Amino acid sequence: MINKRSYIKWTFTCLIAVAVIVWILVQPVPVNWIVKNLRFLRLVDDYARVEPVMSRWSHSTPSIEDAISFQDSIAQKPFAYLSEFGLKSFLELYSPAIIESRVERVKTVLLSPCSIKMKKRALVDPLQVRDFMRTTLNPALTSNCPALYVCTFGDTKESAMQAAEASQRQLSLLRNKGIIGPSQGVCSFLCSEEQQKVRLSEINHTLNAFKWLTNFKQAVIKEELDIELFRLFMNKMNKMRDGKAKPLSISLQLNNLHHNGLKSIERYFFFRSKKGYVCVQRVLTPENISQNSVRNIIVNSLKNSYIDAAVVSPKLLEIKYHSLLHYLIIAIIIIWCLGIVGALLVVSIRRSIARVILGNAADSYVLYFDIQSDYKNFFASFGIKKCTAFIDIEKIISNNNNKNLAVKLTEKRVHRTLRGKQFRRTDILTVKSLDKNTNEKIFYLKRASGQYSKLLKNEYKVYQKMKEAGIPTAELISYGEILRDGLKTTFLCTSNLDGYISLDEWQIQLANDNSDYSTQQRKTKFLSEMAKIISSSHNAHIYKFGWAVKHILLKELPSGTIKIKLIDVKRAALPSLTNYLIPFRNTRQKINDLTAVNTQLYLGLFTFRDRVSAFKKYSRNIFPIKKQNKIIGEIIRASIETGYFQFKIRKNKIFVNPELSAQTAKLQNLAFDDIMKLKGVDLITRKKVRTVVTLKKDDHIWYLKRHFKTFAKDSLLEFLRYRKPMSNARLEWQAIQILTAIGIPNVPAIAMGEDFKNKIFEKSSFIITDELKNGRSLEQILNEGISLSVNNIIRLTERVGKLARKLHNSGLTHRDFYLGHIYVVGDLSKEYKLHLLDLQRVKPGAKIYNRWSVKDLSALLFSSNAIKCISSTDKMRFLFTYLNIKTLDRKSKYFIYKLLAKNDKIAKHTVKLLKKRRKSGELPPVKIS
Repeated sequence: MINKRSYIKWTFTCLIAVAVIVWILVQPVPVNWIVKNLRFLRLVDDYARVEPVMSRWSHSTPSIEDAISFQDSIAQKPFAYLSEFGLKSFLELYSPAIIESRVERVKTVLLSPCSIKMKKRALVDPLQVRDFMRTTLNPALTSNCPALYVCTFGDTKESAMQAAEASQRQLSLLRNKGIIGPSQGVCSFLCSEEQQKVRLSEINHTLNAFKWLTNFKQAVIKEELDIELFRLFMNKMNKMRDGKAKPLSISLQLNNLHHNGLKSIERYFFFRSKKGYVCVQRVLTPENISQNSVRNIIVNSLKNSYIDAAVVSPKLLEIKYHSLLHYLIIAIIIIWCLGIVGALLVVSIRRSIARVILGNAADSYVLYFDIQSDYKNFFASFGIKKCTAFIDIEKIISNNNNKNLAVKLTEKRVHRTLRGKQFRRTDILTVKSLDKNTNEKIFYLKRASGQYSKLLKNEYKVYQKMKEAGIPTAELISYGEILRDGLKTTFLCTSNLDGYISLDEWQIQLANDNSDYSTQQRKTKFLSEMAKIISSSHNAHIYKFGWAVKHILLKELPSGTIKIKLIDVKRAALPSLTNYLIPFRNTRQKINDLTAVNTQLYLGLFTFRDRVSAFKKYSRNIFPIKKQNKIIGEIIRASIETGYFQFKIRKNKIFVNPELSAQTAKLQNLAFDDIMKLKGVDLITRKKVRTVVTLKKDDHIWYLKRHFKTFAKDSLLEFLRYRKPMSNARLEWQAIQILTAIGIPNVPAIAMGEDFKNKIFEKSSFIITDELKNGRSLEQILNEGISLSVNNIIRLTERVGKLARKLHNSGLTHRDFYLGHIYVVGDLSKEYKLHLLDLQRVKPGAKIYNRWSVKDLSALLFSSNAIKCISSTDKMRFLFTYLNIKTLDRKSKYFIYKLLAKNDKIAKHTVKLLKKRRKSGELPPVKIS
């Protein structure tokens, strides 16, 4: 039995191929590309050589006036332009009676009151040879009907004309048989010297010129006309009779055409190309025969006569092109049928051969089996000797129930089960002897069949590749593949890592470690070891591992060494040819892996400096020093877009920060509605749409901010901006992790919850943040009028300027950037940190000098106006640090002007806002003493 997905893939591939060809069919024929790249094909080569001819004919055809003018000119040399059949008819036509009638007509013209031009024409051509020469032209000359173009080539004019005359004879034969329609070619307008000599000799041999002239003179005398009037005609006929008529060269004939204004006729049938001269024959096709059939007949006829000619038409390449595509569609359908039938046939033959050789065992035979030698005897003692024993482990367990052995299978996860016999599952295999001196051993047994067997096989190859590269992973015990009822089934057995814990658990332990020195040491060792593993993985071209916290296991030894091992490597991608041929793709994959690792590390534990230090250890021999800062910026941006792991953990519809799990143990058991109903200890802020209260937890104080009413318009705008539902609490929750990621200290987030209507419109939400111990607002400190030295004042203004610059350089705007939201932890005269609070309105969009930076800095300027100890010098020093300049230029002066203008607007708006809040009861009224 072949996997159904294989049939679907095969069919889908064929359908895509057919769809591509159909799409190509509806597109214009890429003539230029075909001529440029497929010139080695005879048809394409012929088309390329004849393309100028068809281009001329497609734009226009010779006019009827040109044809009439040509008939007048060729009447002077009938032996040169008439065909063999036409020449014979011409000689047989003029009997004595016809000659007398022609001369009588000339007399009538001379005596009539017609134009002198017509009288001269009658004297030059008394026998009306011009009228007979009309037979040399046919509809192929002026018709717009689809036609074939037979082109012959030659290095010289004479050789080209000789080839054209040879092809013309073959076309005349085909025309006489009715195979082709009328044809008009260069031979109707030009004639080689050899052809002229042959025709002249035929005329002299066939024509009794003396008798012919005698009859003409008798007719002239009979009509009583002067013979001298016909002197020009008589001289021409005497030359033909005496054989003194000289053949004209091709060049002279072309000059005659040009002299008579017939150059347009020439360019349709005779012209020069890069490799010589081209002569053209235009052939119309009969109605009852297809153009392609006529072309094949002409090609075969010319080929049998050893004539090198190109026979094409404007539509021929397009027809062949579309025919080829139709044949390709038919071929794909046939290949699809053969593939389906072939697959069924191969399976049947293989199964039949297997049954003949293996008997009943043919239903399940081993394709591959590998087991570590150290574990081979161990598993054999429990009856697990073959590949099928691992796959059918349940049978081994039932057989060992009555023996002094214990094999236990615990279901860990059944990933998915499809129709039929396809499955994928992971179990914990516990093997223990009943002998008290033997410890039990635990293994992870993964089994899969059908399409999932490929994933397991890939995981086995990744384990092998990582082992070769020296990357620590779980120990690979055994792997095997069998074919059962035509369905591939695989298993993978790995050892249990005793004493190892996940990265998530280790970070929680580290967060609860009260020793700053040991915490920093453990972090440094972990990051150093992690940088080595990632570097080894990338040097071996192994990417896309995933780097989830549950797949990274750690073990701390008593010596302080940290061991890291990777498990569940099924998502990792093995090295491919593109990894070696496309360097920039490797760079992108490396950045994606580093981003994945960065998002798994807790923001409160690993500072921005820790992460940069680890990156530089990793990139020592991978990225150039000049590119490192740029790549760090890309990793930070990608991490913010992806989101950090610790802010994605959700329990009971509440997002809880696991870094503070020791403090939030009870909080995790509460429901969303219970938290929204908490009364709190102290009321900090009360508004119509938001309240802030304090909560006490042991020695900690938490701040609970609850949002009750949000307008549908605001929810919809946030949904359109972020492309997902965003509550007010989530905006602040997200702002906290973004500012922490870029290295701006703020308040730790504890938990967040949200409730939506129709999954878009916010009903209510909350966020709980920790208190900032020993933190006071900068506005409060400065209002107290503390005395600071000049150096401390300079340091403070520069640090506030750097904080604002870092915020805006990261593309973020605070929108409530007052001194009251900048908190100080520490002593301003000694060591201290600046923290940024009230992050609910933080949003992207800021750049230095843009409107959002003006709004933030004007708010900061407004909040500093009431503080007496802040001088104008301090404000200018802040701006110089923020703008990173040493002197004021035109741009910075205009920026300061906008700040001052915005500051005045904020002052007016603040007065109105305070009045409105007092009126609504949000603020107490002003006491009048």
